[in-house]
Amino acid sequence: MGSVRGACFASRVVAKLQNLQPDAVLISGDLFDGPEANPDALVEPWKKFSAPAGIYYVTGNHEEFTDRAKLNGAVQRTGIRVLNNEKVDIHGLQIVGVHDRETGDPRQFRALLRQAELDGSRASILLAHQPSSLSIAEEAGIS
Repeated sequence: MGSVRGACFASRVVAKLQNLQPDAVLISGDLFDGPEANPDALVEPWKKFSAPAGIYYVTGNHEEFTDRAKLNGAVQRTGIRVLNNEKVDIHGLQIVGVHDRETGDPRQFRALLRQAELDGSRASILLAHQPSSLSIAEEAGIS
């Protein structure tokens, strides 16, 4: 969302999700795009949506063009859980969310996945913007 697609676009996405009634929603970045706009206004429609197991978000490369803390704050205020390079457990499923910038550095990516302390006997999902460095994720136990 940005200067081209705004809150009306977000409202359409939220309406489609409400019709689908998902258990969880995973957003892997590029929620924002374009020149700086009011992020709180852009994500306002998300306040009207919830999923039983939650909504989870990590940044993509487009959020890295500006102050991602400002964007993440707006996202959090909607009730969406921003995964700041961390793991959450949802009904036995491990979801590890890593922001785009951190996945680009193999050493940092490895360290973050080690810190997540994955249980290799349980299913896991890596929530990341780009499907790069998948061998690192696999080494860390991401299934």
